Amino acid sequence: MNTSDHSNANDSARLRSTRRAYRERNAGTSVLFAFLLLLIPATVVIVKKEEKDPWWPWILFLSVFVVLFPALLLVWREVTVDVEAQVTREAWRLLGVLTVWKRQRSLGEFAAVRSQRVEVVAKGDRRVYCDVYLVAAVGAAKRLDVERFEMGEEGGSPEGVAVGLDLARLTGLPFEDKC
Repeated sequence: MNTSDHSNANDSARLRSTRRAYRERNAGTSVLFAFLLLLIPATVVIVKKEEKDPWWPWILFLSVFVVLFPALLLVWREVTVDVEAQVTREAWRLLGVLTVWKRQRSLGEFAAVRSQRVEVVAKGDRRVYCDVYLVAAVGAAKRLDVERFEMGEEGGSPEGVAVGLDLARLTGLPFEDKC
């Protein structure tokens, strides 16, 4: 996610600001993957067209698939922490503009800011991430994920610690570093 601050450009004003927005990074690979997946139905349409079956249902299916599937991949998540209003806002936006879903929670619901080491293994590829999130005061399962950083080979995530400390300073909540 990219962090943006709603204050002046200099660093001292940034530290005094009462609102931060954390935006999900746009992964171009997911969009490319979506268009590569479109080749499958296109191939099916071409094969079916060559047979004696009617081909118009396949064209209709392909048209719907071409429009809807990439649109799902073009939804970005944004978390805004506003200390002045004492709220957090989470929004999912289509193309970063049109709000698809949103949720607002009080800052009083949260007990701490935490960073946690997460290992993900997929097809033999092991990646280690540092998740920064707000922990709910009641029930650890109710957390608000703020940002994720990929950790290097040597371990630790300076970016994750920096965002966690900044968020803790901003909200006045304690910071628990487990990265």
